[in-house]
Amino acid sequence: MLKFAAIPFMNLNKEHLKQAGIFLAFLAGFWIISVLFLSPALDGKVLQQGDMQQTRLMRDAAEKYKEVHGEMPNWNDRLFSGMPGSLISGIPQGSLILKSRPIEMFGLVKSPFNFLFVAMFSMFALLMASKVNRWLAAAGALGYAFMTFSISSFEAGHITKVLAMDVMPGVLAGLVLITRRKYLLGAGVLGLFFSMLVGYFHYQIAYYAGIMAGVYLLIELILALRAGETKHALVATGLSALMLGLGAMTNIGKALDTAQYSEATMRGGSAVASEVPKGGPKQQTGRTGLDIDYAFSWSYGIGESMTMLIPGYKGGSSNEKAPENEFEAERLPLYFGELQFTSGPVYIGAVFFLLFILAIVAVLNYLKNSQVAATEKTVAITFMVFALATLLISLILAWGRHFGLNEWFFNNLPYYNKFRTPMMALVIAQVVVPFFGMYGLQLLFSEKFSAADRLKIFKVAGIAAAAVMLLAAGDIMSEDFKSKADMETAKQMGAQAPEQVTQVVGVLKEARSSLVWSDWFRSLLLMAAAAGLVFFAIREKLTKNVLYIGFILLIGFDLIGVSKRYLTEDNWEEKETEFAIEPTPKEAALIRENKDNARILDMRLNPFNDNKPAPFFRNVGGYHPAKLSRYQDIISYCITPNGENMRGDWIDKNNALDMLNCSYVLARGEKGGDEIVYYRQNALGHAWFAQTVKTVSDAKTAIQTLNTMNVRNEVVVESAEKVKPSKTAYSTDSTDVIKQTYYSFDTLVYKSNTKAEALAVFSEVYYNEKNGSWKAFIDGKEATVLRVNYILRGLDIPAGSHEVKFVYTPASRSTWLAIETGTSGLLLLLVFGSLGLWIRSKNGDSNTEES
Repeated sequence: MLKFAAIPFMNLNKEHLKQAGIFLAFLAGFWIISVLFLSPALDGKVLQQGDMQQTRLMRDAAEKYKEVHGEMPNWNDRLFSGMPGSLISGIPQGSLILKSRPIEMFGLVKSPFNFLFVAMFSMFALLMASKVNRWLAAAGALGYAFMTFSISSFEAGHITKVLAMDVMPGVLAGLVLITRRKYLLGAGVLGLFFSMLVGYFHYQIAYYAGIMAGVYLLIELILALRAGETKHALVATGLSALMLGLGAMTNIGKALDTAQYSEATMRGGSAVASEVPKGGPKQQTGRTGLDIDYAFSWSYGIGESMTMLIPGYKGGSSNEKAPENEFEAERLPLYFGELQFTSGPVYIGAVFFLLFILAIVAVLNYLKNSQVAATEKTVAITFMVFALATLLISLILAWGRHFGLNEWFFNNLPYYNKFRTPMMALVIAQVVVPFFGMYGLQLLFSEKFSAADRLKIFKVAGIAAAAVMLLAAGDIMSEDFKSKADMETAKQMGAQAPEQVTQVVGVLKEARSSLVWSDWFRSLLLMAAAAGLVFFAIREKLTKNVLYIGFILLIGFDLIGVSKRYLTEDNWEEKETEFAIEPTPKEAALIRENKDNARILDMRLNPFNDNKPAPFFRNVGGYHPAKLSRYQDIISYCITPNGENMRGDWIDKNNALDMLNCSYVLARGEKGGDEIVYYRQNALGHAWFAQTVKTVSDAKTAIQTLNTMNVRNEVVVESAEKVKPSKTAYSTDSTDVIKQTYYSFDTLVYKSNTKAEALAVFSEVYYNEKNGSWKAFIDGKEATVLRVNYILRGLDIPAGSHEVKFVYTPASRSTWLAIETGTSGLLLLLVFGSLGLWIRSKNGDSNTEES
């Protein structure tokens, strides 16, 4: 007879099942909040996201190719004359975690709601792992999801960045569980969240998450060794390192593809970067990575850091909702900080900062308490040192060019010179301030403190917070509220005479002053309200439940209130309108005329910062944050040499545009009116034969030579090239011909007929990296592709009639796909296995859970 008691599900811990049910109930609440905030999406509307529109434009032609051929092309020639499609369309991935998306409720929570939901889920998990009351954890989770940097980044279309930011607290949650000896559960949580973080493929955010994890583990290791807990220190550190590595391995194929590609991009450096003349082209690359001035161009001002506490401290955004003004303008460029422009401040919350200060005072008193166990003191000091250290690191890195130490970091930290936008480092502060603040509030109302202790802590924290606000007020009173862009703004608003300019600047300054002081009082009142909740709870005039609900409402009011300034009803558009990609009448006419599929240069906007023509034409310009380094050099030194304006005469007589087969220029009329099309007669076509080969000593000489040589008859080759043309001079005949007979993204076919051996030059970008390369075949037999003219492909072709074929071949990914599938499957088993053991365990601190 069966013994039902032996069936595993009969051994489930009812208390743990209850806790799991409550956890899921909170997740359901997070989903509802996400839906309410983004409710226009339920009506089929979409956000007007600039970067997402740029992505749609660059992918459009490839998507149409997929409709015909069943798969995305591996090469995309619709921007910057061609680049690997893996950085635009992605590559196949084997991660079962990315496919199943467990932290998005296995795909039930869909875009755009997922970005808010994942952030709340992640911070909730961290605070619960830190033994914070679930209602306080919900308050912290709510605030974290609505950080203004996350909201403004999502509004701009930086989707992967925001999702990567969202899961950072979950990574820390896994570390906290491991260091609290919940080894198996912590390993599963750490591996799961880090796998998702890496899977979102925003490596700068992953880098900051790595800094955060490294600091936490270092502090924990030092404290454990000092306490004589060597075994625990080694187990925790080793297990954490293992799970971080396993999480990375679930995305190893994509990570390697990106790393291999990046070596050829601006992130990998430039062969001519150190040779930039003074007053020359604006340089974006250094010798081994990005140019430091370019990388540090988005450095947060040191004084501007006060926006974390007072959102309008530097005028908010470059398109801020304005207070009442005599121009009756709804929005004005009120920002007057150190950045070129901004879509919103980095605001972490007045309430969170009050709690952060309170947490510091509470922990310092907690450590003096003789009734507190040594293990709990270790946890408290770990959290405090970690929070203070990472907040300081976050600020220093965000200050970029404004803090001298960052230049050393840029030149010496591994991979750090691959990243730009230093202000992004404030994502670390966004995690640690609410985390430590909510932990401190939990600690304050623990049984280890008497009412008198709590009141003492409250008074000290209140004085410290008041001092910060007074210092901010003093700084505001000394401010002149001017912006470097005010004169230009005045002209754009139609001001001509000096008195008109003065009037416009005066209005801007007055509006800024009004906003800054309004937000100072707002933060002061919010901190006072939070202090009031704490004070009355200390006096036992409020129950703990009322205190918790009060903080949920107060934090929600604070962060959601500011976030709604930067994501409003005006940001939503009908899907059909936002997603529509249709040619203008002039573009449609050019599509019909351009039967040879020649390249175009779009001068209607910034040609190297916009993908508008990408759906319809092969484009010399475009927009992508990681274009090929050599192509950027061609832009800087040849297409726009020495910062040359793109004048009509220079565009017409431009060797680089000729050899890239740029036959057409799209532009605006003299006064920005109707579109016009200009035909360039000197474009060299898809391929041509060169007569002479000039070998030069280095890249600098090669790129300088391009501007002066006869690109129809000559080629320049660098001496460092391993494979060079077979001869230095080639005889050509007027009857020699090479013509393109077939075109697709990944395959190009030509028909060649010459009387003698010839050197063919192709108006196509040379690419030969580990993650993929262009292979050439002459009559079906593989031939060696040459790099000529700094960026183009060349080929020695025998005399006679031949078929020449180029095929782009990505590196095989079968091994990496298998590794991704295997490691992600192992991680999922670990996650569900650890949760299952936790639910079955009779004691939350049992050996089963810890082992």
